[in-house]
Amino acid sequence: TFNTAQTYDFVIFNITKNDLGFYRWSQGKMFAQVITEINLEPDEVKIFKEQWNQKSNSGSPVSAGTYRMNFWLTTSMANEKIEEPENMNKFALPKYFATTIFLVGNEPQTIAPFDDVKDPELIKYLFTLYSRGIIYGYPDGTFRPQNNLTRAEAVALILRVISITPQRYLKPTFNDVPRVYWAFNLIEEAYRRGIVIGVSSYAFSPNNYITRGEFTTMVIRALEFKFLDTPNPFSDIDGDYFGFKEVLTAYNLGIVQGVNANGKIYFYPFSSITRGEAVLILGRAIEKKG
Repeated sequence: TFNTAQTYDFVIFNITKNDLGFYRWSQGKMFAQVITEINLEPDEVKIFKEQWNQKSNSGSPVSAGTYRMNFWLTTSMANEKIEEPENMNKFALPKYFATTIFLVGNEPQTIAPFDDVKDPELIKYLFTLYSRGIIYGYPDGTFRPQNNLTRAEAVALILRVISITPQRYLKPTFNDVPRVYWAFNLIEEAYRRGIVIGVSSYAFSPNNYITRGEFTTMVIRALEFKFLDTPNPFSDIDGDYFGFKEVLTAYNLGIVQGVNANGKIYFYPFSSITRGEAVLILGRAIEKKG
């Protein structure tokens, strides 16, 4: 909740133009006007027939397009110090932060938030995940859907989906994930919740690419889907696979798909998952979970 009892800063980014920030509220100002509260259900869209008069900090008019607005506190009840960089396109997110995406144009439509994404289903789920601050693109305005995802990145992604803030852990479970590693607390949290396991009892391999089977298993466990006891349609996975029940559940719920080849269906559980595939699986799972 944003009120006038504290000071804020916000930046507006143009997603359709490489996600560049073009307007920033002056640090330390107070909101003098009354801000209308808008309540939205997950994935709900509201359309307002208002004239778009936004200008950049240089005074230039801003055209229709897709925009992202980031809000954060510059002071807080806890008096936490927040370091703000000079460049509006490069800042670390403080603890008290909110973001929203909005479209400005003649007709309501879903516009791809990244230049290199054309698939309609991927655009749909990207828009949902990006607007919730779950997934991010690159500074050049691309998402690079064919790039792979590391095991550590996947853990961070999954915990954002289920809105889990990790505890601060002292003792590492895995020899290759020391306390100084960027995702140490995230990996410890996911491991202790039973969402992930290591590649062995002493190693996690955080920088290795995560496989389709591993990622699917993580999603089903994290979102706590009930296992479905159904026949196995796949020719390349059986009951000995650690995530066998999770993969079958995901398939029967329509969260993952197989590949038909020579009259058989393959899942390719040991193939590295791409960023695009991960978004599709996450988007379908969130949609199915409701």
